Amino acid sequence: KQAKEAAEAAAKAAEEEEERKQREEEDALLQPLEDKATGIVFAPKLGDDDLYFIGVGVRKKAFVSIYSVGMYTSRDVKMSLEDFLEEHDKKEALTFLHDSIQQKLTSSTTMILAEPSKTKQNPFKTSFLLQMAFSVGAETMSSTIAESVGQRYRDGPMEVTELKDLIFAGVKAKGSATKGTTFLFECSSDNGLTVSVDGEVQGTVNSVELASAFVNVYLDEKGASPSLKENILQYCCAP
Repeated sequence: KQAKEAAEAAAKAAEEEEERKQREEEDALLQPLEDKATGIVFAPKLGDDDLYFIGVGVRKKAFVSIYSVGMYTSRDVKMSLEDFLEEHDKKEALTFLHDSIQQKLTSSTTMILAEPSKTKQNPFKTSFLLQMAFSVGAETMSSTIAESVGQRYRDGPMEVTELKDLIFAGVKAKGSATKGTTFLFECSSDNGLTVSVDGEVQGTVNSVELASAFVNVYLDEKGASPSLKENILQYCCAP
């Protein structure tokens, strides 16, 4: 029995190693992506979180491009969306993407309550990277994002205010979110919503519900960047 278990373990380890090598080969072929509306470039993967780029869009006010936003998610969500698009229309695919991410955020929260040690090791994450194309004041930038999230959040104003304060704190030192300023919003099933400005972590709002609301800012029917959703479909449909 022990010999059989050892053989099965060795076979599993070999299979995992082969999958790792294949993923590394595929990742080596990935190229930076550009938002055609602003010329801003996004990396194909995000830091050390093993999150993959799936699309980019622009946020406009009147005719002015305010910022570009790139969306990053897990490899399995990206591959599932690509598979789904092969047999379904694009509108259904956006619903599939939205529901898949929301399910992973919320179901992982349930798993944490049942098996905290297991789930904490492998939380689900989806991130949005905003890169400024136009200078916006700290108060305006923080208020606008917080208001968009607040419209989709039902648990009260406290967490929304906390989010606003984190964004404002990251920008106030230089007075405004100048062109080139970056905002990273990490939506996680174990931590909630983490805010970073210019690569520096400002803090975390420990609410998965707020993270879920942030996802909706870009993926629901009234999303802040329609071009992001269009680009996700184009990018994931690409051969």
